[in-house]
Amino acid sequence: LGTSKGITIDVKVDGASAAANASASSSATPTPTPTPTPEITSLTMSSPYASPCTEFAIRTGDSVALTGSHFPMTVTPDYQWTSGDPSVASVSVDENGRCTVTGVGAGTTKVTLSCYGKTVDCTVYVRN
Repeated sequence: LGTSKGITIDVKVDGASAAANASASSSATPTPTPTPTPEITSLTMSSPYASPCTEFAIRTGDSVALTGSHFPMTVTPDYQWTSGDPSVASVSVDENGRCTVTGVGAGTTKVTLSCYGKTVDCTVYVRN
């Protein structure tokens, strides 16, 4: 037995004959191996005031830059920044993954940094 089978189909369209060849292979195309999710062992959030950042206070309209770091550093980060309550503090992220937290309204919320299953929080107190 061979590894492939040839099939010839003769099709007549308006009296003209056209032959079409198709071959079926008995060997399956290998399934690609999925890319594994990178693993990190630690994740840290830092502010200009503390590393690690666990809390800070700002006034409505003021902003603070936060940065993330992880280990091992050979893993390309996929940082996700979120605010627990955007009506208290908003987050914006630049093209380099740095986060800016801006006070929106008086209150308390948490800013969360997530990367490959690890998360860290920093409490933000916003005053008028």
